[in-house]
Order: sequence, then structure tokens, then C-alpha cells
Amino acid sequence: MPIAIGGVVGMYSVAAWGGRRAALLAGGVAAVVLAVVMTLPRADADVVDAAFVSLSLAGAWVLGDRARVQRALAAELQERAVRLERDRDEDARRAVASERARIARELHDVVAHHVSMMVVQAEAGPVAAERDPARAAGAFEAIAATGRQALVEMRRLLRVDLLIIDDFA
Repeated sequence: MPIAIGGVVGMYSVAAWGGRRAALLAGGVAAVVLAVVMTLPRADADVVDAAFVSLSLAGAWVLGDRARVQRALAAELQERAVRLERDRDEDARRAVASERARIARELHDVVAHHVSMMVVQAEAGPVAAERDPARAAGAFEAIAATGRQALVEMRRLLRVDLLIIDDFA
């Protein structure tokens, strides 16, 4: 019986820690050895002993093979989880960069529009000042209002940018 227990432990170990080829080879060798032992003329070997040893070795092989397969599956799932987390982080970085670019374009459009309006109004100011001082004062008030509106819109855009950054951080 000690030989059978050693064989069972050995079979499990080869199936669990060796490769698939080594496990199949060990199983084949065990089957051949068992067949040879059973054909030897001995008084103490019978079919019940052979069945017990065969089932013990087969069970050890199946359990070891399952353990190896489960370990490989767990390692693959761990690797996949790491890869998915890395992909998710990269997607988040791309989304932040894309949103920042959109906000920068929008900010540029707002500033360019308001500054253009201010330039046109400022250029009309001196002409209006010569002809109609009250109209010139209105032009300067329009310049100030346009500047204030540009500041309000820039603050709104920058606040949105900060909120987006906080969401992805």
C-alpha cells in the first residue's frame, strides 16, 4: 500500500504541476506499469487491488489536471482583468483629452468672437466721438459689456473643464 500512496501523490503532482504532455505521459506509464504488474505471477495481486490502484491513480490524475487547468484559468483571468483595467484607464485619459480639446476650441471661438466685436466697436468709437459723443459713449459701453460677457463665458467654460477633470480623476 505505501507504493500505491506514493504513486497517487506522484501522479497528482505530475498532473498538477507538470505540463499536459507530462501528465498524459505519466498516466500512460502508470497504466503500462499496472498492466505489467498484474500479469506477473504473484499470489497477492488480484483484480480488486488492480481496480483500487487504477481508480486511485486515475482520480489523482484527474484532480491534478483540474488543479492545473484552474490555475491556468485563474492566471488568464487575472491577466485579462489587468489588461481591462489598463484599457479603461487609457479610455478615461482619452476622454479627458478629447473633452479638453473640445473646451479649448469652444473657448477659442468665444474669445475670438467677443474680441472681434470689441475691435469693431473700438474702431467705430473715434468716428462716433467726432460726430456724436453720446453714440461714442454707447460704443465704449458696448465694448465693456462685450468684455464682461466674454469673461462670464470663459469662466463658465473653465468651470466645466474643472468639473470634467474632477469626474475623471
